[in-house]
Amino acid sequence: MDLILKPTEACNFSCSFCSSTNISKSKAQILDLDLVSQFLERFPETRTIIINGGDPTMVPVSYYWDLIRRLNSLNSSANISITTNLWKFWLEWQNDAIEKKWTELFRSPRVNVTTSFQYGESRRITRSRVFTEQDFVKISNL
Repeated sequence: MDLILKPTEACNFSCSFCSSTNISKSKAQILDLDLVSQFLERFPETRTIIINGGDPTMVPVSYYWDLIRRLNSLNSSANISITTNLWKFWLEWQNDAIEKKWTELFRSPRVNVTTSFQYGESRRITRSRVFTEQDFVKISNL
């Protein structure tokens, strides 16, 4: 069994093809991890927790470390698959952040990262700024 989570509806992009396009970038409610723990206790055979949204990086990175701690305490072998536009990850590198929070999480053996690129002008960082192929290549190279 796999579990799909949408921890937030907030997104930092404004893509025309996405159902989260009109969701506010401001602080949004976050899915309570106690509910996830209860699910995992009932279904210990869960193999993968697929996380999408909004964009999963709109919640604090500590949320995912807490999820990993809960998986460990339940002796769960489940992995986490995060589907993200990688923008916060990119900003860490662009701003030469000393603490690379998302990089550390993405390197965890429990975590897999999924991203995508769509040609054309529908994938947007803002309503006026397109997420280009060059942006995608720079980010995916990291």
